[in-house]
Amino acid sequence: MADKATKSSRIERLKPYRFKPGQSGNPKGRKPNLPQIAPMLRELGNEIAPGSTKTIFELIMRNTLLKAVNGEPWAVQFVADRTEGKALDRVQVDMAVGEDLDTAAMRRMIAEMEKEGFSLGEIDAHARSAVADDEGRN
Repeated sequence: MADKATKSSRIERLKPYRFKPGQSGNPKGRKPNLPQIAPMLRELGNEIAPGSTKTIFELIMRNTLLKAVNGEPWAVQFVADRTEGKALDRVQVDMAVGEDLDTAAMRRMIAEMEKEGFSLGEIDAHARSAVADDEGRN
């Protein structure tokens, strides 16, 4: 397990790579006029399949359903997700009554840093840095 000095140096070493306030992670943005795959697939999938009276999508769904009947796990999952809906993920948030999410997240981060062996001074410096970064974004 890494010692405190190594963890502290890792944090310092990664600081130059943090996003700067007001700086986009993708400054040039998406290239204009790129072909959009989804509309092309919808258009092609709605065409009548060669040698059939059904659309390509209808044939794909029929084949997928047959694979599910034959026990293909991915096909069973696909059919279940689209007929029953995907199962919801549960997220447990440990918060005190009246506590906001930022405070709860900070409390959790402090507890994890204490568990990893950071001193209170290191935790305080990290927290102050995080708050300053956050204030710079606003």
